[in-house]
Amino acid sequence: MSDQGPVWIERVLMDLWRRQRGLLLSLLLWVVLVSAGCGSDSDYFGKVLPPKGQVLRFNNGAEPEYLDPQMMTGQPDGRIAWALFEGLTSYDPKDLTPLPGMAESWEISEDGRVYLFHLRKNARWSNGDPLTAHDFVYSWRRFLNPATAAQYAYLLFGVRHGKAYCTGEWIGRFWATELRRRGSSKPEVIWQPATEASQQSDKGDSRAEITLSPVLDAEEKPTGVLRGDLLLEVPWAKGRLQGSLEIAKTGEATGSVTGKWVLDGGDPVSLEFNVSGVLDRNDREKKVSGTIRAEAGGLQWTARLEARVARAEDVGVSALDDRTLRVELDNPIQYFLSLTAFYPLSPVHPATIEKYGERWATPERMVSNGAFRLVEHSLQNRIVMVRSETYWDGENVKLEKVIAYPVELYTTGCDLYKAGEIDIEPSNYIPLEFIPRIKTKKDYAIHPYLGTYFYRINVNHPVLKDKRVRRALAFSVDREAMVRFLRAGQLPAWYFVPDGIPRYKSPRLLRFDVKEAKRLLAEAGYPGGKGFPKLSILYNTTEQHKQIAVIMQRMWKKNLGIDIGLKNQEWKVYLKSQRSLDYEISRSGWIGDYADPNTFLDMFLTGGGNNNTGWSNRRYDELIAMAARESDPQRRMQIFYEAEEILMDELPIIPLYIYTTFYLKKPYVRGYTSNIQDVHPLKYVWIDHDWRAKE
Repeated sequence: MSDQGPVWIERVLMDLWRRQRGLLLSLLLWVVLVSAGCGSDSDYFGKVLPPKGQVLRFNNGAEPEYLDPQMMTGQPDGRIAWALFEGLTSYDPKDLTPLPGMAESWEISEDGRVYLFHLRKNARWSNGDPLTAHDFVYSWRRFLNPATAAQYAYLLFGVRHGKAYCTGEWIGRFWATELRRRGSSKPEVIWQPATEASQQSDKGDSRAEITLSPVLDAEEKPTGVLRGDLLLEVPWAKGRLQGSLEIAKTGEATGSVTGKWVLDGGDPVSLEFNVSGVLDRNDREKKVSGTIRAEAGGLQWTARLEARVARAEDVGVSALDDRTLRVELDNPIQYFLSLTAFYPLSPVHPATIEKYGERWATPERMVSNGAFRLVEHSLQNRIVMVRSETYWDGENVKLEKVIAYPVELYTTGCDLYKAGEIDIEPSNYIPLEFIPRIKTKKDYAIHPYLGTYFYRINVNHPVLKDKRVRRALAFSVDREAMVRFLRAGQLPAWYFVPDGIPRYKSPRLLRFDVKEAKRLLAEAGYPGGKGFPKLSILYNTTEQHKQIAVIMQRMWKKNLGIDIGLKNQEWKVYLKSQRSLDYEISRSGWIGDYADPNTFLDMFLTGGGNNNTGWSNRRYDELIAMAARESDPQRRMQIFYEAEEILMDELPIIPLYIYTTFYLKKPYVRGYTSNIQDVHPLKYVWIDHDWRAKE
């Protein structure tokens, strides 16, 4: 057998898979019979004869939507990204602890807000170019650039001004110029800075920063209004100002702030200030400046404000030299070192991007920095990667070649595995009907998984915008029956964030309650399902997704009396439909990118790149922002709990079950270790040709 398997079998199988003809099963049966006694073992599912050399072949599950790591979101994309790219940090294959990657070491400030990453001297791109801190600056700015439209861009919103740059916010400063007590004909000046310089000094006590967000109308179009929050500590009055400011297109400023003061040695006084002013606003140059005043209780507070739209250079990532990267965060991020190992934060080669634009990610053009490099991409056929000669840890990478097949049909993938044409059939790509036959096989593995299978709801739909309808749909699902059908250890999802995250336990608000579901549907105007329009479930083309959709279809018909149709689409088309909200109900799944509730909950922020439901809740957004600022671990988890309560009350999604990871792996594949996120860095994987001697 060659390093690609018997070429004639591979070509026939792949061609038959693409055409989906009925001859496949009989051909595979013939292959298995011919192969009997040639490497097969009854303890395993099919042939166990290793390929020649250090070659790994696996089913990728689908054709990747992108090969650009900053545009990726799906698992088929990610499996390729882990091989081609590497971030500042990398993952331990066993427990996903952050390990040095492109950065050999790092330092963290005492307040947890500044990271200094020291890059390796031998960090190089696949074309031999040195990889520098400047490349990371370029890459992260590109990732956040609104023109890139990266769905995962919000991962860097915790970096200073990252969100402002990505979302077109205005950033600036304001500083107190005086505080007066109004009374007689001549107001008394209580405080003024000693000099003009002290008003603007970073070390002064009268300066603060402000972020102004463009206000959108119901159709998501800019209204011309800017709105932001004011927060100013005033030590000389033992107080602070906190509130909001709104600037109209004309430059008129209005708002309110609360202040708590101690003046003249008296008791603390709480006051509500009304803010006013007319600012010089220049939308062509995207800047605003002027004076604002706040008055209350005989006090008048005056401040100077300057702001402009955020730019790439404002983002808190900078290169101190070729090998030192400085990252400044708004608040400490406990999981930041895990985040820097996630593939969207990998660097991209600036010269290649500038030369080829969006069309850079092809075998003849791609320059990458991972353990492997791309040499072939045959659409709907296969992706071939070979060991990179320039990778910093190349001497410890054993695989010479990796071949990924985009097989969407579960049965076809398992048949190829049984025939010995692939070495790994990935997690959750095994037909349910196969499980009773293979669950005792040595090459079948099942483990906990940090992921949730759920349905998205398009809340912009005239029927589904009614929360009562969404709750009726959620309460009428028998999740216990569903997981019994699935037969792979899945758990009913009575919540969204799965178990397994330290110190966090989700609120259990969902239940199977047909009586309540019927009541809610009737209250919404559809008693017994009468008059309810026919909606459809969108899913990407696989047998299991279809089976689950049929289960949901039958449950909703039986329990609510409503008819639901089914609509399947190829992976890329399905993703496009979901992002454009061209659906009513859509099959979805989410695997945690790191072990923290934030990876699940920040997905549903207003306008979030992976929200894809149309749902928006101001209090929810506030809580996720509060959690990002909270340094106390226990309080932070409580904030996430409150946010998940809102999500499970509003139900723009319907959680169905908590994943387990179950897959098939040949016994000669070593270094492919199970973990809670199902991430398998291929730099650690190798083919053991003497595996039988070690059994």
